[in-house]
Amino acid sequence: MFNKLDQCLAGGYNDDLWSDEIVLRAAGMADGLDDADWAHLRSAWNDKPETWQVRLADAVFESKKPRVAVLLCDMLRSPNDQVALAAAQSLETREEVCPFDVSARQALEGLLSRVDDGNRGSVETVLARALAYAS
Repeated sequence: MFNKLDQCLAGGYNDDLWSDEIVLRAAGMADGLDDADWAHLRSAWNDKPETWQVRLADAVFESKKPRVAVLLCDMLRSPNDQVALAAAQSLETREEVCPFDVSARQALEGLLSRVDDGNRGSVETVLARALAYAS
């Protein structure tokens, strides 16, 4: 299943097709990963292209599986602001708590200083949760 998800995330879709149709297919694939495929995903995502990583954060948005929050928290630490922002936007609406550590909080603080005003709210919301988690 990982290979199918990999191909789906790597596809040359335009933004409209991705957000209207393909993201739902990718979300189902991500939710259907068994433990071995999930471990492969956790070890491979950081080596994938930026678009693939952003799509991954977008695709797992709807998942209710707790392991997704851990992945998104890892993605917050990406040196790529678009990837970190996509992870923050997906985390913003999740109810379970991400295991925020010092490096995740620092990544969010740095990201907050670099994002435009239209994206600040997502980062601020997740940063507030991270600070509350630390308390």
